Amino acid sequence: EEMEHEAARRAFAAAVAADPSLALSHVNLAFSMILAGDFSDAERELRTALEIEPDSSGAFLNLTWIRKTAPGDPLIDRLAELRRKGGADDGAHARYCFALGKCYDDVGEYDRAFECIAEGNDRYGVAYDDAASERHFAAIKRNYDRKFMQDRRGAGYKSDKPVFIVGFPRCGSS
Repeated sequence: EEMEHEAARRAFAAAVAADPSLALSHVNLAFSMILAGDFSDAERELRTALEIEPDSSGAFLNLTWIRKTAPGDPLIDRLAELRRKGGADDGAHARYCFALGKCYDDVGEYDRAFECIAEGNDRYGVAYDDAASERHFAAIKRNYDRKFMQDRRGAGYKSDKPVFIVGFPRCGSS
């Protein structure tokens, strides 16, 4: 949370060394490795976590982030089984859905991917309010109108080329 990734990696490595039988410590170490771009070592830690705890939703989710799934990959069947099985708490079930959705996206099964992501959002408690979004974007259009832009003409970096930064807010996974 403090963006001290190397310190976190050392701490998680110490946790794994102190008790290598805790799957969560391997998942946390792997996540710190992912943030550092060390995907091969992260995958090794995630596979260790899955050997210890075969249903580790965190291990599955992180694993799907760092590797592309191919058609026929047994990971798809395993995640589909865990999703169907139910019984997991809402957070774990959501992570299974997100991981499976990523797998389906990788293999081009976009409708199934969307279905999984939507189910994961529902289980995780992510709510989308269409009316609130419409109000938000209407307010942006009202506030950043032609007059607003004209009043600021010439401010900022002196260049003939405008720069517009648009897109979704970052989720922090890259």
